[in-house]
Amino acid sequence: MKFPLSWLKTHLLTEASLDEITAALTNIGLELEGVENRGAALAPFVIAHVVEAVEGAVALGSLKRALFNRTWEHFMGHQHAPVGDALDAPAFVCSEQILYLAAPLFSGYRAQDYWAYRQMAAALLARFLPAPLIEVSAPGWVECALHRQKTAATPDRAIVHLVAYHPRRTFQPIQHVDQAWHTSDIQVRVQVAAPPQRVYLAPDGVDVPFTVEGDRVAVHLPPIGAHTVLVIE
Repeated sequence: MKFPLSWLKTHLLTEASLDEITAALTNIGLELEGVENRGAALAPFVIAHVVEAVEGAVALGSLKRALFNRTWEHFMGHQHAPVGDALDAPAFVCSEQILYLAAPLFSGYRAQDYWAYRQMAAALLARFLPAPLIEVSAPGWVECALHRQKTAATPDRAIVHLVAYHPRRTFQPIQHVDQAWHTSDIQVRVQVAAPPQRVYLAPDGVDVPFTVEGDRVAVHLPPIGAHTVLVIE
């Protein structure tokens, strides 16, 4: 006969493991022909839940049933991977205070560096945070960080650090960053409380032309090297 372990435990008062129970059954003369774990076949699957947009929220995209394993490394693009019926569930839900993602988009981009993940994340953040503190138009290798500094002389100083290293391809598994070249045509827009009196590069103190666009200062930087500091005060 066959019976599930859950049924057997309804007749046993024990905290023993499956191996201990099977050994005990054999010792008392009830030899087992085998143990079948049907749950192991379902291990690759993840339990999902369906989400719907409530009043005041916006549903973006839609989830569809996968006919087979769709991964970034199997296809040139997801448009080449057919899908099944729609699951009547949104891929993303956005409200004023919550942004819900039905898939691990950010960790997926970090692990696989797939450009489509980056584009989706950027579009979602632009919708969820329509007025970012800083906007940068620059190549992907340029990293930016914005700091606020308050002093008696400059109550609203903004400091932008720009790092522009160029990794070079080698025959080793780790890319080398041992060279830097000038990067041009970088534009920065920073949110400010009031029009600034001066915008310059530190520590040299070279003034940089700027324009005021509403609550933002727009700067078209000259060619920068490995590290540049932009000061707005």
